Parts: sequence; structure tokens; C-alpha cells
Amino acid sequence: MNKARLYLVLFCLMLSGCASGATVGIGGGGGSYGGGGGIGISFPVGSGETDSPSNYGTPLPNYMTSNLSQAYPDPNCYQPMKPDADDSTGSFMVYKQQLDKYRVCIDTYVQKAKNDMQTIEAKANSAMREYRLFVTRP
Repeated sequence: MNKARLYLVLFCLMLSGCASGATVGIGGGGGSYGGGGGIGISFPVGSGETDSPSNYGTPLPNYMTSNLSQAYPDPNCYQPMKPDADDSTGSFMVYKQQLDKYRVCIDTYVQKAKNDMQTIEAKANSAMREYRLFVTRP
């Protein structure tokens, strides 16, 4: 599930439902996002449109804001300078070492980002379960 859809789910939960026919649900089986279920969402708002639910009072932009208090960090990895073709063999060896460090840095960043996405998805699923339990209680 991509990040924007997670935020839309959480935003819809905050409104106690989704406006303009948007629906949110928890998948039980194979689900549309792969095996094991997860959050499913569909919404009819087209590009360039805004949605203004009457129970919220202000129009929603056609993009969703983030729950993060700041922007998601960029990788703090530095690309090595490629040596010129006429540089010494030592320059190429140093470049290869720096290139390996760059690859490890990027791989680490990507793995941490995937872990963050799993955490966000788990929290979104938990929020959806909590909401559904609340609204179905007698």
C-alpha cells in the first residue's frame, strides 16, 4: 500500500467516515494489496476536484497532508566522484570502495523506509479495527 492511501485512510477515520462515496475497509483474505489482507480503499474524487464533507465544514484539497510532523528524511548518502579515464589505478580502487559504501548506504535507507511503511500500515490497520469496533458496539 502506498503512503498516500494510508494517509487517506487515516484522514477518513478522523472524519468518522469518508465523504463523497469513498469507502474504507479492512481486507480479510487475499485483498487487493497482496496476501494477508490489509486496508482497502476506493474513492470517486477525480483529479482537480475538491471534496467538502458537510460534517467537516472546510473543503479538502485533492491531495492529502501527512501525519508526520516533518517531511520524511532524504537519504544521507553521498555519490562518489567518478575518476577520469586517465586517472591512476589507485583512483579507481578508491572509487570502487566509495561506490560500495554508497550502495550500502542506499540499501540501508531503503530497508529502513520499508520498515517505516510496515509500521505505518500496522498503525493504520489498528486504527481501522478500533474504529470498526467502536461503531459496531451496541
